Amino acid sequence: MLRDFLGHGLFNSDGEQWLWQRKNASLQFTSRSLRGSVVQAEVADRLIPLLRRAATSGEVVDLQDVLERFAFDTICKVAFGHDPCCLADGGVVDEARSEFMRAFGEAQDLVVGRFLDPVEVSWKVKKWLNVGTISM
Repeated sequence: MLRDFLGHGLFNSDGEQWLWQRKNASLQFTSRSLRGSVVQAEVADRLIPLLRRAATSGEVVDLQDVLERFAFDTICKVAFGHDPCCLADGGVVDEARSEFMRAFGEAQDLVVGRFLDPVEVSWKVKKWLNVGTISM
C-alpha cells in the first residue's frame, strides 16, 4: 500500500534491504548532523525571526502549523538535501507553504485512504484503471 509513496526505502522494506537502507540512513541522522548546522540555521534564520515578528506585530500564530513546517523543512534538508522553504520569511504564514509540502500531504492523505477503504483491494483496481482519488 505504501510503495507508490515510499518506494523501497527504509520505511517500506524488510530483511537485507532494510538493513542496507538503515545503515545508509543512520549516517544522515546522527545527533551531530541534526544538532549541527541544519537545525541551528533553521532556528536562527527562520523560526526565531518568525516568532519575533509575530510578537512585535501582535500577529496570532498557529504554533502547531509553524512547528510542523519547521520539522518538515529540517527533515527534508537532512533526509533529501532539499529545502522546501516552508518556514521561509514570507510575511503571511500561509504564503510560505511550499508546493512540495502540499504534494507530500496530499500523498499522505491518499495512502491513508488506502488503509481506510473497506474493500482491501479496491485501491489496486482503481490504480490499475487510473481512476478515483486513490489511484496515486
